[in-house]
Amino acid sequence: MTPGKPVSSHGATPHGTDSVTGKDAPARTVLVTGGAGGLGRGLCEAFAADGWRVVVHHKPGELSAAEFIETLRTKHTRVTSVAADLAEDHAAEQVFSQLDASVGMPHAVVNNAAWDPGHRPLDEIDPGFLHQLLGINLKSPLLMIQQATKRWLAAGHTGSVINISSVHSRFSTPGRSAYAASKGALEAMTRQLAVELGPAGIRVNAVAPGFVLVPRTEAAKTGEELAAVTQRVPIRRLAEPSDIAQVVTYLASPASGFISGQVITVDGASTCCLPTQQTALSVSTEAESYA
Repeated sequence: MTPGKPVSSHGATPHGTDSVTGKDAPARTVLVTGGAGGLGRGLCEAFAADGWRVVVHHKPGELSAAEFIETLRTKHTRVTSVAADLAEDHAAEQVFSQLDASVGMPHAVVNNAAWDPGHRPLDEIDPGFLHQLLGINLKSPLLMIQQATKRWLAAGHTGSVINISSVHSRFSTPGRSAYAASKGALEAMTRQLAVELGPAGIRVNAVAPGFVLVPRTEAAKTGEELAAVTQRVPIRRLAEPSDIAQVVTYLASPASGFISGQVITVDGASTCCLPTQQTALSVSTEAESYA
């Protein structure tokens, strides 16, 4: 299989075996930004379990990231890592330079890293805050896609991009205007780039999670509060990282080859309910802030 070329359901699978010939095939590579965070870990574990070569992006000097990566390597051998501070202007170039020197260009990019600053009323928003927020939540994903696309086009390959958005992009909550705006812009960019890059066979989609159970969200709420949040989810349970990861891995795979420009909400039908102030305050998205 030529890396990056689309394959049919009868071609090479991410597990590294051709389903027709039975011969070994190269593993597909995925870059997951913020891969050592709460949701990021679930994404990396799911891709590794599916046989992908996983590149875990993390912040420089992040000790918990090193521990996670080593743990993941004990279960899956095709795991590597790259480090860069996404708040910096040249972070995307740094990430892809490290990829060029190690595993080469990825077949898929998951823009998962984000900064969720929590409640920030309008009168507490200043230019420095906005610069950092939009830098991580919007500029970084765009530049990651730019770096990946440059390589895919030069090599004549295709690729898949999945941006992790949030139900906050269309579920209004007091004190979340800047964060919601960053995610709304990310979804608009997803649709625009799907149209712009579609002729080259490059697909761009987004996944918008609702409340996800990870260490940060569990620590932020009492058992009673978590139970109350659960009652406001029609499916009557809270999402695990694996719930989000199953959708993301599908969008990265050839099985979703005709899906592009879409934002898929994974929230147990929470946003289908009539919103209330209490419900709005209970919604959380990315399980772990990058910044």
